[in-house]
Amino acid sequence: MTTKNIYSSFSELIKHLELVHHIEGGYYRQNYRADNTISTHRGIRPISTSIYYCLPSHDVSVWHKLVDVEERIHFHYGDSVTIYTIENRQVKTTLLDDPDGAPFIVNANTWFAMKPSGQKTSVNFSLMSCICEPGFDYSDLVIADKQLLSEVDSEHHTLVASLIKTAKFVYIRYKNYQGKIANRRILPKKLWFGATRWHSEKQYLLDALDMDKNQQRSFAMKDILAWSDQPLENGDL
Repeated sequence: MTTKNIYSSFSELIKHLELVHHIEGGYYRQNYRADNTISTHRGIRPISTSIYYCLPSHDVSVWHKLVDVEERIHFHYGDSVTIYTIENRQVKTTLLDDPDGAPFIVNANTWFAMKPSGQKTSVNFSLMSCICEPGFDYSDLVIADKQLLSEVDSEHHTLVASLIKTAKFVYIRYKNYQGKIANRRILPKKLWFGATRWHSEKQYLLDALDMDKNQQRSFAMKDILAWSDQPLENGDL
């Protein structure tokens, strides 16, 4: 990736790269998904995927891990990034700040978190690329909760706890524009009134991350037939 010093602010970068919220924190957009696939014990995956990933200065990438997936993190531009990993009950810290340097490799099944270091106060974000092999799938992503504290020695508890944020999923039964009904697991983002390409009449819409489709979507509130904080069975209404 060639990065010019054209991003004077985080909002300018978000607009230019068309980034959206990521469940772990920060903002992203997938820029590569291999056509070739590989069969894993968790299902079919593309052999590789890549995203732009950006952390604004006020945000963090919370503790998470990818099941059986290796991730390579390349630094591009902005404030340097502090990467935390948990190994043998210890928290290890790495500073990523060289666009020409080697990527940081997160081994499969390793808990890690990130945040801007705050060293470059004139730049209010950190821009990276993240490459996953096999390719990223939300079903391989695990977000840590407070149980993670039991996996590190006590001297690390304060730091580890500061980077934990449990994602709250909502389970819905939804009727799409074709009249098809299906259960969905979503992470709500914003409720608003308006119209989209798929919802031409102005109405209340819910922007959410569709965890089953791996997409940011707008759901028509009137077409949500059931809500729950637990997975819905086929007969639930």
